[in-house]
Amino acid sequence: MIKVTDSPHYHGGVKLKTRKSFLTLFLVFLWISPTVKAANGVKVVNVGSPAPPFTLKDVLQAPPGIHGTWEELKGKAVVIEFWATWCGGCVLSSSAERQIVYTSPDGRLTVTVIPAGKKKGFEDVESRIEVLHKGSLLLGKDFSSEDGEHGAGIVRGHWTSDSMFFVFLTEFSGGHTPLLHPIYFYCRRENTINMLNPFLDDVLTQDFSLKGRNTVAIAAQDMRGQARTISVKLGTVPCGSIATCYRLGSPHRTVPAREYIFQEDFNPDSLERRVYVRRPGEQERRLIFTHFRGVSECVGPSGHLALINSFLATKAVEVYAADLSSGRSWRIDAQAVELYKDRAHPNPALIIVPNGEDMSPGDGEALLRMDLIYASVPTPEQAEQVGKTFQQWWYVVDSRDGKVLREYRTPAPMKWWVHAK
Repeated sequence: MIKVTDSPHYHGGVKLKTRKSFLTLFLVFLWISPTVKAANGVKVVNVGSPAPPFTLKDVLQAPPGIHGTWEELKGKAVVIEFWATWCGGCVLSSSAERQIVYTSPDGRLTVTVIPAGKKKGFEDVESRIEVLHKGSLLLGKDFSSEDGEHGAGIVRGHWTSDSMFFVFLTEFSGGHTPLLHPIYFYCRRENTINMLNPFLDDVLTQDFSLKGRNTVAIAAQDMRGQARTISVKLGTVPCGSIATCYRLGSPHRTVPAREYIFQEDFNPDSLERRVYVRRPGEQERRLIFTHFRGVSECVGPSGHLALINSFLATKAVEVYAADLSSGRSWRIDAQAVELYKDRAHPNPALIIVPNGEDMSPGDGEALLRMDLIYASVPTPEQAEQVGKTFQQWWYVVDSRDGKVLREYRTPAPMKWWVHAK
């Protein structure tokens, strides 16, 4: 580790520690060339000898392009401190020095990125983030994990020029999904931190840059491996609750303040399947749906309703809403399907079904997507040709009665299709 004292200055909203504090440069690889060769062949440097050349690979809290060469440090006092990861005091000391402070352009807020590894030696791969106003903590988020291998580290961040958003890039600490670098943003108006990825199409975000007042240009890769650039204006992205279903059977089974246990009974004689729900601690379970082939369910964000896709047959799907308290269920896709057929004029060879995707924060609205599941033609070539005529549309319906409220045509609406009310 090399500490450099210099006059105070700022760069890109990042406060560089200076004469009264320190700009900390982390030495990832340093090779000292010989000026004297000892008898045993070990290369050493005598006190008073010219400093050997070197280049730092990683320099934190420094302007882009700075590599810590002697030419760049000429005229400054440099202190070299040697330490090891097995030295607890050394690690704690270095972690404190390695906090990165980002100051908003208006100077009123600061974001501090803090090494937060809970397992010794992992401090460089996991992080915490804190937002402060005049030293008082406004909001904090911990990206670390107990084992130091299942959390995330904050790679870098930037304030938007209007000081309303702080955008930062993360990477997973365990080495899983190396192509995905999730992007988060702090919203000053709502004092919230949200992930930007759910607002995008199915892409792997890899990097970002800022343009204009609050537009994020995202470098991404789609599922076919093609590079894409996506621009998102943060002023149009809600900072509060976003619509999202909690898919059953996934890690996200818990809904706010409630957790539901779903069970299914199968009658081999009638082939009837019954879906029951109960909360932990309850003895009675409630029947919420009966089917004969298969269903997929998700619980709305408020935990009041479930969205159910019922597979009547290979080529038939219906969408229902179910009240988790009473067990009552009702169909909500009929009007949307008829409206799609009337307006989109789909090719008769296309088998199109609705798919319940999401619910609004209050479970009052559901998002239905029209999906192509089958092309009724004799050859693959004809199927490909007919498939090109398919138009994927989306409908927002009232979850109480299925009344169509809004229609979206290609391109797809982002996940924030409805704002929290």
